[in-house]
Amino acid sequence: MKSALLSAALFAALQPAAFRLRAEDEEKKPPPVVLRIYDVADIVTLAPDFPGPSADVGPASAANVNLPNAVQPVQANATVQSIADMIRNRIRPDTWDPNQGTCIEERAGMLVVLQTHGIHALVSELLAKIAQDQHRQLCVQALMVDMEQDGLLPFLGKCGKDFTEEDIRATVKKGKLRGAPQLSVLNTQRTHVFSGRKAAYLADYDISGDAPDPVVCEALEGTVLDVRPTLSLDATSATIEVRLTSNENLSVDQCEGMELRAVDLHAKERSSKEDPKAEKMEEPATLQSFCPIQKATADSRRLRTSLECKLGRWTLAAILPPIQKPGEKLAPGKSSLVFLLVDKAE
Repeated sequence: MKSALLSAALFAALQPAAFRLRAEDEEKKPPPVVLRIYDVADIVTLAPDFPGPSADVGPASAANVNLPNAVQPVQANATVQSIADMIRNRIRPDTWDPNQGTCIEERAGMLVVLQTHGIHALVSELLAKIAQDQHRQLCVQALMVDMEQDGLLPFLGKCGKDFTEEDIRATVKKGKLRGAPQLSVLNTQRTHVFSGRKAAYLADYDISGDAPDPVVCEALEGTVLDVRPTLSLDATSATIEVRLTSNENLSVDQCEGMELRAVDLHAKERSSKEDPKAEKMEEPATLQSFCPIQKATADSRRLRTSLECKLGRWTLAAILPPIQKPGEKLAPGKSSLVFLLVDKAE
């Protein structure tokens, strides 16, 4: 009886210590790892580009500039392996160890991750943030305002600076609005918008055998806005590549002395065989007269630049000088102010 009581007392005394030992062992035991597969195709696959058509016609008032402090955009080139390396280096680097049973690998374009629930939550959050930024839609608008020379003084030396809505309204009221093209585009995607008309004309002939093949080209009258915005990491600004062309007064005229005629080079030989007494032909016989070659001309203004714009703020991209035609002196005509607005699409 005494031994039974002693055993019960001893068990009661040792039970808390055993419980503490088991709790300590459970605390030292690492959390379980879970296998998950992430599809990152939407991150490594870029949206297709849609470059604008060539609208270069005749002489132009051009500005090919790289503004001070402008950053040249770099086309994203992320791969599944580069994403895996970034996750391994940025999210708890000390937890990625085969000895701990954790790993991250690329398999068939997928990310295969073996990690704890906590690390999986961080990986999912990071991938969602990257996909959101890459597929964020932006709205880009351009304003071309013709201004007399005396009205340019407030804007000289301010290319790359931002302006308020009140400043833009006052500028448009003082000058003449030439155009205001706008479009929606994905982050890092290149696309364009064209407003105007097209005119087809006969630019040349290609000689194919005995028959000339006409070369038909198209000239554009209107405005072509071609952009590629790249959103900053903090999503407060965007670096944008701009290709802007504005044509007006388009005309298609015949080139002097460029009329093409098809001739029969063997007519002389055939005529002598058919009738030996016939008079010899001094020149080849003309078979057919074709349309004359044409040339398209227009008053053009062009802008090729890259600059950084704050989201939701108008930025002065360039001041295009008056159009100067070949052989003419520079006339004190109107210059064109080009403003850009980049903002998040609603």
